[in-house]
Amino acid sequence: MVLYELSGSVHFDAAHFLLDYDGKCKNLHGHRYTVKYTVSSSCLTESGARQGMVCDFSDIKEIVGGITDPLDHKILIYACKATKDFTDACHAMGFETAELDFQTTAENLACYIYRRVEQNLKNDNIYLKSIEVFETPTNSVLYSEQHRENNGG
Repeated sequence: MVLYELSGSVHFDAAHFLLDYDGKCKNLHGHRYTVKYTVSSSCLTESGARQGMVCDFSDIKEIVGGITDPLDHKILIYACKATKDFTDACHAMGFETAELDFQTTAENLACYIYRRVEQNLKNDNIYLKSIEVFETPTNSVLYSEQHRENNGG
């Protein structure tokens, strides 16, 4: 079977902390996140402006960017009762936050971005293979639903 894979990446800067964590990351700190995305297809567009393509690279980048842009230059906060006072204080000081319903680990961000990208793919011939979130240039998390299914999860 022929399979084409397209990959690209976007970046965003954000601060976060890990609630109830015993380590350095319990403190507010920042990252320049890199989000690498890979889509695949077994066929190419047969006619029109995108003939010979799986899709235009900019189409996928726009989808991923639409999900990560609202996180850019924000304080990522796990929105729960324990962080409410902190969130209120951030807003009182004029800081922008992105309140998420999960602990803001790279693993959870990768899953969150993956599922949102998957919801926004409009082409039935394109499959989202994976989302990889880099917190640093050397540390990343790869999330793929296919891996989960193959492991019986």
